[in-house]
Amino acid sequence: MVPNRFTPAEQISTIEVPYGSEPRTQAPIAPEFITLLPNVTNLPMADANNILFQAGYTHVKFIKEAYDGVPSGYTHRQEPMYDLFVERIREIKVWYNP
Repeated sequence: MVPNRFTPAEQISTIEVPYGSEPRTQAPIAPEFITLLPNVTNLPMADANNILFQAGYTHVKFIKEAYDGVPSGYTHRQEPMYDLFVERIREIKVWYNP
């Protein structure tokens, strides 16, 4: 039965359904899936991509951003920062000078 505005209150039942909430128990992340993120700043784009791929990071997004501190085609910033333990499935953003 679908209640409407004429349905008496005692005939309407409600339940709380968790939707989009965190699971009660988190599955642990295996140590082999978390590695130290290498520093790929001040490198040519091809070298930076190769280093990240060799480290197991496959979700790499290169973003164009003009920056006078490095030559054209070189990287100058990355997110997350290097020398942190980062999951391999996380997206790594690398900015380069076009």
